[in-house]
Amino acid sequence: MGRRIGLSTARRLKARGRTSTRVGTSGSVPVAGSRTSLGISIRIEGLDRTIKNLEDLKKSLPDKVDKKLQMAVFELEGEIKATAPVRTGRYRAAWVSTKLGKLKYAISNNVEYAKYLIYGTSKMPVKHDVRGIVERWRGRIKRMLKTIK
Repeated sequence: MGRRIGLSTARRLKARGRTSTRVGTSGSVPVAGSRTSLGISIRIEGLDRTIKNLEDLKKSLPDKVDKKLQMAVFELEGEIKATAPVRTGRYRAAWVSTKLGKLKYAISNNVEYAKYLIYGTSKMPVKHDVRGIVERWRGRIKRMLKTIK
């Protein structure tokens, strides 16, 4: 004879996103001097659906991560542009983000004097602290990626 879990337990499991299980026992309990043994059979219902949900999550997770990462890159690009020094506006306008592949992005500037503004020289200090901005954004991006469900 099989025992079923109670209705309230099944509701609690369902509310937590778990599947209910049915546990049945067969056979008899061994008694001293007896040769009988206890046989247990376990049948789990809803496992196919759970496996399918996990496989769907595995397939969709990289796309969700890529979408969040793309949003973060666009926001980072916006902050870099907003903090860029402006004389003619050419340096600020030249910032562009590019998708290099799945989960790979680049933010670049092709103005010939960009490296001097970003890194400075022996006679000129750094004018645009892009490296500091990117360093601050690393923590933000990690927190953004942790919110993915």
